[in-house]
Amino acid sequence: MVTLEEIRAELARERASLAREKQASDELNIALVEAAERQRLRRMVDDVQDQIENCRNSNREKRMRRGGIDADACGPHVAIVQGRIKPELPEKFSSGQSEITCRNRIYRGEYTWTISEMSWLRHALTQCQEQYTSIDGLFEVGPECFDFVYNPNGSSVNFHQDKRVCATLAIRHCSEEDGVTFRYKIFIQRNDGEFIQWGQQGDICMPWKEDDSTGYAFGPDVRLSPFGEPMRASGIFDMTHEELLESKWVSNDTLIVKFELEVLDFRSELEDLQAFDKTVKLAPSTINANIFSLFEEGKCSDVTFVVKSEEIKAHSQILAARSEVFEKQLYGGLQVSVS
Repeated sequence: MVTLEEIRAELARERASLAREKQASDELNIALVEAAERQRLRRMVDDVQDQIENCRNSNREKRMRRGGIDADACGPHVAIVQGRIKPELPEKFSSGQSEITCRNRIYRGEYTWTISEMSWLRHALTQCQEQYTSIDGLFEVGPECFDFVYNPNGSSVNFHQDKRVCATLAIRHCSEEDGVTFRYKIFIQRNDGEFIQWGQQGDICMPWKEDDSTGYAFGPDVRLSPFGEPMRASGIFDMTHEELLESKWVSNDTLIVKFELEVLDFRSELEDLQAFDKTVKLAPSTINANIFSLFEEGKCSDVTFVVKSEEIKAHSQILAARSEVFEKQLYGGLQVSVS
């Protein structure tokens, strides 16, 4: 029979456990508020970056316009050549711009995994009749789900049809949707606390699950072999599990790994993506050249100037538009207007 003291001791333990959970809940509430604030600030950074890009585009157009003015190809003040107005020449350059970006389709995530009591891990897995250990639950990055596995023997971490995937430390894609596009980096913490990247950055694009090139496990030492054939992965920094235990990568019998992932949400509407810079060629303006040809050839002229016995054909409408004096003379009811 359970004694009164034992029941009281159990009650005390449960109350202590409840207090710890409440404290954890309070800490998580604070963490959620901080995470929301970080997310808000990230969106503010995105907005400022967009404004910077818009200003850069505007400044680029102004520089091109300034170059045209300096070359007398455009602008409000044209030069005088031999007593005649030099016309504004047609624009000698065309410009256009747009931005296409995947920024709003990319999700980033970071996960730190601590594996304690590394020297016991192989025996623990053998006793449980397991080949590898994995994180608790799934890690979500945008629309995709991942988990991370460690196999001290460098043997199987997944099965795919008749293929066996072998690895020591690997990332597994666990989402039900077809295909995935993401990048990843794996870092191992050294005994001085610094994280060092293991292997190269992975760049994965799997449009469909029928692609069995890796069996949905990814990492620097992932190997694929026909089912039933023995194979061992090369190990973290090419070390066996026993060598790893004695190395600078395991401190106090603990291995600490950090995963960095970037996921492209390819399921979103592709029409919203703007992924390539485009240049729109605009047809150059010819109105100045057309008007100048009327002056040069005297077409449709209705006014004649005689300067040092030389006749110069002109147009009353253009004269009136460009000069208040000519406007009053030609359309102000004066005698010259009639004649």
